Amino acid sequence: MSQQQGANNHGNTAHAGHDALQFALAVRGYLVGQYAVHRWTQYDSDFLTNKEIGFKATKLMDGKLNLNGTYSVMDWKDFQTTTWDPDISAFSFTGNIGNAEIKGLEMNAYYSATDSLFFYLGVAKYDSSIVSDYSIGQFSVVPAGTPLPRTPDMKTTLYANYSFAFRSFDADASISVVKVGSANTTLFPATN
Repeated sequence: MSQQQGANNHGNTAHAGHDALQFALAVRGYLVGQYAVHRWTQYDSDFLTNKEIGFKATKLMDGKLNLNGTYSVMDWKDFQTTTWDPDISAFSFTGNIGNAEIKGLEMNAYYSATDSLFFYLGVAKYDSSIVSDYSIGQFSVVPAGTPLPRTPDMKTTLYANYSFAFRSFDADASISVVKVGSANTTLFPATN
């Protein structure tokens, strides 16, 4: 029997009128395990359970403003990531690190100032970490509480777009500013 990548999805939505929606969602999915660098080094499937609640509010301010927000909690069992163990290989390879957790809050707003001018503001705040100590061979330990790699603690995006006619063409001019907070590049604190 072979494992397949997959997900199970369960959710509920409730409409609070024509312009608002609240939702709750639970999803469980996994990535298949495989053999790593050497045929005798295998890593297991990891499983992610995501639970979130949120809202969508449309057509506010006479249809000019839309708001969205989501709070999520992700429990990650047998988290897979690139790791290194000199007892196994001189090269990095994929391995199971242990369990991890990600909590996140995401909010965004779309505002149409005119038929031609549009603004977007998005803000996301994340708290991610390994929930148990992880030893890499005999050389190092990644302690519980270490942030997950490539997961910023905060991200903010501001975007503006102006549409106009240029000769016989439709044209757009846009500008965006993105600020990404601190994020580890690897799981190992000494290398960040």
